Amino acid sequence: MNPIEAPARAPWTGRRVLITGIGGFTGRHLAAELDRRGARITGFDLAEPEKGTPGEFHRIDLLDQTRLAEYLEAARPEVVFHLAALLRSADPGPFYNANAGGTAVLLDAVRSTSPRPLVVLLSSGAVYGPSTGSTPIAETQPLRPVSHYALSKLFQEWIAGWFRDEHGLQIVTCRPFNLSGPGLPATLSTGSFARQIVCAERTGSRAVRVGRLGGRRDFVDVRDAVRAYLAVAEKGEPGETYNICSGESRSISESLDILVRLARTPIEIEQDPVLSGPGDVDDQVGDPARLHAATGWEPVISFEQSLSDMLDHWRTRADACG
Repeated sequence: MNPIEAPARAPWTGRRVLITGIGGFTGRHLAAELDRRGARITGFDLAEPEKGTPGEFHRIDLLDQTRLAEYLEAARPEVVFHLAALLRSADPGPFYNANAGGTAVLLDAVRSTSPRPLVVLLSSGAVYGPSTGSTPIAETQPLRPVSHYALSKLFQEWIAGWFRDEHGLQIVTCRPFNLSGPGLPATLSTGSFARQIVCAERTGSRAVRVGRLGGRRDFVDVRDAVRAYLAVAEKGEPGETYNICSGESRSISESLDILVRLARTPIEIEQDPVLSGPGDVDDQVGDPARLHAATGWEPVISFEQSLSDMLDHWRTRADACG
């Protein structure tokens, strides 16, 4: 067996794991699951994680090449989950600096680390662009990104491919579709709906402002997605790409309807077209067949449960009206 592959195939107990972006929505859930499985977790981010997030935290800028290389050499991770990314920006430049440039800096540091870890690269289903007809998107479909975020994630994948081909890095790529679940930030549509509903519950205001509701998305709960990332690290093939998705398309309006039904106060919807983001696609559903064949993974948390847990999470937060 190739000695570089061994750590990724071994049990998680006692394994050294690095999470970039550990302070983010997915990073916190991934750290919690790895902690449950006994891994030794270290991670970095620009923002400190929520209180209670497992692991040793370091505040490091992904573009700080010198410090990042020193950190990796000291941490000597066996598996790196590269989650750090910029999701929202008013200008295009920061997307490419963070998502493409940051990945190049990280992988260059990984190249110099001994022994070299397996890297699980988190790209995005956004690289596909809109679906073609009603057929779910497989990993072989041509990539047609329609936003700067999506294009920067495609550049990220190309950079990873170059490091794999030129320097022999072991990299496996995940393309998660739309995540949901507890802790989803209000910068994303369902997170915004949930936050506004909780604020309405507290203040007596009934209004929830929404953008375009006609789009359809493939939603998967973040806790299911985290299990998929670990399954890919254990059983996925380095050099391969795996969709992380449910295989089912749901409308944005359906997610809002479910959340409104779960609200503890009457809700009135106010549509504001300004809230619709540029580069939105009308319909997108993924095909998880490759992931299932390689790992046996299937989602276990229903869409309704995911939204309910998201709403309950916002009810615990003091900043729901902030």
